[in-house]
Amino acid sequence: MASIAALLFLCQGGFAVAAASCNEEEVSCMIQMPANRHESLLETLPYETTEAVPVDFNLGDAHISDKVVLVAGLVKSLDAENAESIKSALKFCSYFDSGKCGFSVMGSEVEQTHLREILDIDSSFDFVRDPGDVPHEGPRPYMLAGFRNALLDHVLEKQWDYLVVADLDNTVKWDDQTFGVVLNALDKEDQWDAVAFSSTNYYDWWAARCDSRSKNCLSHKVCLDRREFPCIMETLQDSDTSHFRQVRSAFNGLAVYKRDAIGDCKYDAKNRDTTAPGHKDCEHVGFHDCMTANGARFMLNSGRLHGWWSNLGDEPEEEEQESKDEGQSEEAES
Repeated sequence: MASIAALLFLCQGGFAVAAASCNEEEVSCMIQMPANRHESLLETLPYETTEAVPVDFNLGDAHISDKVVLVAGLVKSLDAENAESIKSALKFCSYFDSGKCGFSVMGSEVEQTHLREILDIDSSFDFVRDPGDVPHEGPRPYMLAGFRNALLDHVLEKQWDYLVVADLDNTVKWDDQTFGVVLNALDKEDQWDAVAFSSTNYYDWWAARCDSRSKNCLSHKVCLDRREFPCIMETLQDSDTSHFRQVRSAFNGLAVYKRDAIGDCKYDAKNRDTTAPGHKDCEHVGFHDCMTANGARFMLNSGRLHGWWSNLGDEPEEEEQESKDEGQSEEAES
């Protein structure tokens, strides 16, 4: 059986393995490694860094009334590092009416000490063990889509108006910058049905599609070509945090969805780019394509989440072999 721990290491923005062993396809969608641990690799990694532009929004007086928000995300394991990040994220609920903000987090492993610490802060915190029945077959995005759908099915049984889907393995820093960006978008909910954001570190090129002409950049091996992402680059250069651009798909650690926008859509890693070789795509693209096909406005906001990266462990050898095995499997299938 597949585990979230194995998959999230590789599949938050494409393939994430040791840079020294990456081929072009793997490097094209790598998650940015933490600068303090891999400074010598920074020039080789495909991310864009921008300044954290303050949001024109009074965070001190911010409060969302009469709306219910649920934050949902996957973690490899609920351990000491992730627990601290989640504790910071829980502060997001202070901007909503009591009882109208919650968290549902799915993981393969949990350290009970850290779970108890979180429950002491928020007794409604919902930790969901991964279902254990996601088939261990096909490309990793298919398996990751399976986990995301399992969590989505779980949260759809709850009552909420906004679903905040977040990668909770220290991909987004939950601080005033991030809170201000998300709350500013919620305050302008008339402009979107689903919304993703700019970031101080933008890495998720595989999930990004400006319009129907946008390519599956991993299959075409153009994730390093910024000309393929004009909507992303324009947003990263835009300092007006009130701007929303309509796009086909984007995800960079966090996105917000209205309940009606999701409908019966599911995550789907099938490749629908008929000009692209291969049979897989980023699972976020299928999810977002379903929404926009149903008339939802998927927007990209110029507000910059505070992105940071400390979710890569020191486990390259096992993952390198898995990548080789996947490559051999795909060659055999073709």
